[in-house]
Amino acid sequence: AAGYAIKLELNKVIPPVEVPADTAWVKRVKIKSRLLSEFWGQPIHLGATVLLPKGYETHPEVRYPVVYDQGHFSLRVPFGFRADGDSEPPRQDEPGLYPAWVSDDFPRLIVVTFQHPTPYYDDSYAVDSANNGPYGRALLTELIPYLEGRFRISREPAERLLTGGSTGGWESLALQ
Repeated sequence: AAGYAIKLELNKVIPPVEVPADTAWVKRVKIKSRLLSEFWGQPIHLGATVLLPKGYETHPEVRYPVVYDQGHFSLRVPFGFRADGDSEPPRQDEPGLYPAWVSDDFPRLIVVTFQHPTPYYDDSYAVDSANNGPYGRALLTELIPYLEGRFRISREPAERLLTGGSTGGWESLALQ
């Protein structure tokens, strides 16, 4: 009511996200979503970080069960996996998975995390929305089929697990 002016200066630019290089164990993908691009009227992409099992390259005939781990936007490797020589520092709250992952008696499976940022936020919440677009449908009908084809993921419902913590937990329930 007293009236005053606030001066805002936009003088910083957020740098683009740097995608780490692929390794023998970890692959990162990015696809253009037809559904989301039509909704937004500009190219919109979905992504995933894929952790491959021991023996993946030497057993090209095998299709693998999958764990889809839902959470907020991250390019970190699922479940804190770190192989020797990885540039990604370990997190204090995630135990290292590498010793078990490469052992002879660990189950062979693929683990995938999703990236589904919107033009205005790093997380779409993985649901269809009148304001945000058909993100749930895009994940289920575009990204998952792409991943199943590219990485020999089993398409059997009994060989899929969708999980997540915190927001990723209810995102997982919404996708199911």
